[in-house]
Amino acid sequence: MLRYVYKLTRQPGDVGEADIQPLRDAGFDDQAIGDIATNCALFAFFTRIVDGLGATLEPGMVAEAERLGLSSHLGVAAD
Repeated sequence: MLRYVYKLTRQPGDVGEADIQPLRDAGFDDQAIGDIATNCALFAFFTRIVDGLGATLEPGMVAEAERLGLSSHLGVAAD
């Protein structure tokens, strides 16, 4: 699934049956594959809105993300 989502994010025009069949082989039905693609697209959409508006994180959020082992490309808002 992660290979599919990565390719859908980075090279959406190159996604084809050869990328989808491994999902079916892993037990995902067409509805689940559609849900995966929809969620991938929504995250890309929301990220572009947030980035396009110049959003920043509230103070403390970067430290919290690091504590959880997450990363963020957003800066921290000025006080």
